[in-house]
Amino acid sequence: MTFGFWIISFFVLLIFGIKYLLKSRLSLKAQYHLWFPLFIALMAPFSPSGFGNPGNISSIFFLLKNRAVREIQAGFSHSSNISAPSDIPALQDFSLSLTREGGTELYTVFFWVWILGIIFMGTITLYSVLKINLLKQASLSLENKKLLRVYNSCQKELHIKHNIPVFTTAFLKTPVTAGFIKPYIILPLSAVTQMSEKEIRYIFLHELTHCKHMDPFINYVACLAQIVYWFHPGVWLALKSMRRDCESACDGAVLSHLNQQDYISYGSALLHYVAEISGLPYSPASGMGAPVNQLKKRILIIKNYTRESREKHKRSVAVLIAVTVLIVSFSPVISSNASSSNHYQFTDENIIAEDYSSFFNHYTGSFVVYDSNADKYHIYNQNLAGLRVSPNSTYKIYSALAALESHVITPDSHSRLWNGTNYPFKAWNQDQTLSSAMKNSVNWYFTSLDEENGLISLQKSLSRINYGNQDLSGGIGQYWLESTLKISPMEQVQLLTKLQNQTLPFNQENIEAVKRSLLLSSNDSFSLYGKTGTGIVNEKIVNSWFIGFLETKDNVYVFAANLQGENAGDSLEAGQITLNILENCFLSQDLETAL
Repeated sequence: MTFGFWIISFFVLLIFGIKYLLKSRLSLKAQYHLWFPLFIALMAPFSPSGFGNPGNISSIFFLLKNRAVREIQAGFSHSSNISAPSDIPALQDFSLSLTREGGTELYTVFFWVWILGIIFMGTITLYSVLKINLLKQASLSLENKKLLRVYNSCQKELHIKHNIPVFTTAFLKTPVTAGFIKPYIILPLSAVTQMSEKEIRYIFLHELTHCKHMDPFINYVACLAQIVYWFHPGVWLALKSMRRDCESACDGAVLSHLNQQDYISYGSALLHYVAEISGLPYSPASGMGAPVNQLKKRILIIKNYTRESREKHKRSVAVLIAVTVLIVSFSPVISSNASSSNHYQFTDENIIAEDYSSFFNHYTGSFVVYDSNADKYHIYNQNLAGLRVSPNSTYKIYSALAALESHVITPDSHSRLWNGTNYPFKAWNQDQTLSSAMKNSVNWYFTSLDEENGLISLQKSLSRINYGNQDLSGGIGQYWLESTLKISPMEQVQLLTKLQNQTLPFNQENIEAVKRSLLLSSNDSFSLYGKTGTGIVNEKIVNSWFIGFLETKDNVYVFAANLQGENAGDSLEAGQITLNILENCFLSQDLETAL
């Protein structure tokens, strides 16, 4: 399950815990309102600030998909024949193909299961709404003048200015209140014919209080949440408890208008008319009725009711504010694996839009280069430049930094013995240093660093530098390889700029050690540093990178090239595109001198 799934579960448990510990110290209204902040967390993946792709909810099933992905011994390697500015064999990338054994299909299956669940639950809700509307159409307006006077008196007592229609029907067992925007009340005909005027007054007060508190509208929102989160047992439990608390809060609000000697009469009226509600597991209607197993609790609340003291009111407000602030603060975290992790939002300041399409030929991708002297970003394809995708082997830069910071390795001691596994690349089947492992993109070397470092330490390291979506839920050895961790080309450039000028929040010796491992080529005119990365799924390249920086005598250019799609070019193509753009658009004189 994703982090968002578990954080929502945590919020549900938190609210249950607060209700349990402070039950007698919170007002009935506060116990009901404690559930409202949960809606903020539930709506976070759909908010317009970037959470807005409903399909991201299906990422909750990601781990199920990820278990169907295995790494196989099918190699992908290219030799570089780059002629400008010099031959750079380190641009070759050693990548293993991922075979998704129905992985993409399995992911799609789980997504559509979620969609089908929404359709099923939505159908149930729609049926309930239509059933209530049919009941309303088949109902008659209340015409008993005596009861209408009582009803109007109750509206004035509750300070309700707009008239709320009231109907009667023989097809209901208990009174209900419904209506999304304009609420209305439907009374069972038996209430009009069999209950006393005093008892009917209690029913009016209860149903009108639901209307005053907008409970029918809130119940519709709860139904919508239950439709979307049908797979989440915590949400089901929370909404069930919220509906019970809604009735108790309504009872408390009615009792606050009554004299103490009327409490028993109100409870008797409730006992008189509550019966088991048949039909649907939930309904967009509110009402005085309740299942029998909830009736005992409500009667006890009525029996023990005391008017809310000023101290209890202040305590209730304080607890409600604290819970709201907590959930609002964590709501962005919920979306860290959702669409906020899909796209990096950057401002248009210091940005020059470029057309480098002629360099990309038939490939789809983006290119970002930061000119340090001019303090300008030159960007081709701004949309894709902000799109977060798997970093693949480019992440190894930060795996090494994290390992150095945790003293898993040191700048002077970074060798690792070959683990004896026979890999498809000769360069992998030998002992490695940081430089050789970076040059040959040796997976087992960096996996061993991550395993010794641990996920907690890695997560802290990513948080310190704000690396992409910071999602390591794919697991060590997998999270960076077409899995959960994602970063945009723009973010790659911003981080590399900090690495190049040594402003990352790490020890400078460690930064310098990683920088040395990235050196690809150097002469009197320039030094080129970089790292490739290639994502291959089912033996098809879907994602390739070349990132790095070029130091000249008087300037530094930080770059990130990314190619996307089922027929994306490899890292060799990304590297060639990068060098062509740098040579033709930025460094023609410097390169001519170097050549």
